[in-house]
Amino acid sequence: MPARTLPPSPSLAQLKKQAKTLLEAHRAGSAEAVSRLRASVARLADASDAEIENTRFALHDARFAIAREYGFDHWQALEAHVSGTSAETPTGIEAYFQAVRANDLDRVQEILEVEPALVHQRVADLSAEPWAPADPGDRQSNTALHWAAVRGWRKAALAPLAQILIDYGADVDAMGYNGNKGVAPTVVLAAWEGDFDVLRVLLESGADPNRPASAESALYCAIEHTDLDAPDPNKVSLLLEHGAEHDVFTAAMTGQTDLVDELLDDYEPLIERRSLKRGRTPLEEAVNYGRWETAERLVERGAVISIQAAAAMGRTDLMTGMLDDDLGQLEARDDTLETPLLMAARHGRVAVIELLLKRGADPNTANRWAVSALREAIASRSTRAVELLLAAGASQVNIDARGKSARELVQAEDGPLIDLLDRYERGDR
Repeated sequence: MPARTLPPSPSLAQLKKQAKTLLEAHRAGSAEAVSRLRASVARLADASDAEIENTRFALHDARFAIAREYGFDHWQALEAHVSGTSAETPTGIEAYFQAVRANDLDRVQEILEVEPALVHQRVADLSAEPWAPADPGDRQSNTALHWAAVRGWRKAALAPLAQILIDYGADVDAMGYNGNKGVAPTVVLAAWEGDFDVLRVLLESGADPNRPASAESALYCAIEHTDLDAPDPNKVSLLLEHGAEHDVFTAAMTGQTDLVDELLDDYEPLIERRSLKRGRTPLEEAVNYGRWETAERLVERGAVISIQAAAAMGRTDLMTGMLDDDLGQLEARDDTLETPLLMAARHGRVAVIELLLKRGADPNTANRWAVSALREAIASRSTRAVELLLAAGASQVNIDARGKSARELVQAEDGPLIDLLDRYERGDR
């Protein structure tokens, strides 16, 4: 005999709500939920209360239990009865990934009800159709959850999809692959180009914020892709709230001087170690983010000052000697193709800009993202830095990857800078 009887006009929405309520009750430690699960799930018939309480259940488990309570073999059969449709649901890789790509939440759930193993299915390329299954051990493959993690910024509202996949058993710590990030878990992909809510869902579902990737940590990734003045909560604060731990690079990037000291006290050679992703030393990471107190402390501890770091710090004394020894360093580039002039312009180091331009630095130098020295000087709000670059022949057009002009990027309230750009545009120097 079924434990429960359907009303004359059952609502599928209400049945789904019942399953969600049962799942939440189990997670809250409800004794009633434990009893109901024992009665409706055969594998739990002889389990103790503690064993059931400690068993991880997903939404599809709760739906199965609800279906059994109403006398159906599985949720799909109950759903078909209520909707008056056939219980046959097209499944397979094609149907599943089409539903995932379309962000069709109901369809994804319908398919996973019938073929739950698809939640673990890997494919080599989620953007290519037809989708070819990848070997479970293929390091350059992804599940649907990896797709949801990294696509959050391109397609709105993927957090609900991520939650559904997790509820159906997706492994939040499974390693995926991205051409930019290398072999990486979902939390790194979400910290990179996923949205805040996708990252939150992953962390609240138990994703390890410190799970290593081949190139960088989730925290490093989030710091790189979060504005320095971003309001809380943001990806960085969210990761820290869930237990992300700083290494010497992220500590330097965020200006955690005392922590940098502690880490170097434990292992001094870290001072010259280079980050896996950018190939920067802690000092170079600190100056890149304008963490001057941390940078000075690293110098005090003996950090080697590269020409990019010297430019960022305004150390014309060091730069003069470096250029005298090797003028080739004038256009030296790091992993992101930053030159000394770009670093000086970013931080408004007027004396350094003058020195570099006098030595023959290219005023139109740009980094790997097509951001020019003029663009950096405008962002620094240094009118003098902008004037020096314009006088040296810096172009006012196409100064970033979006093809923006200098005039388009100047803040409306910055009258002197606007006047300066207009004057050079007219040729009135």
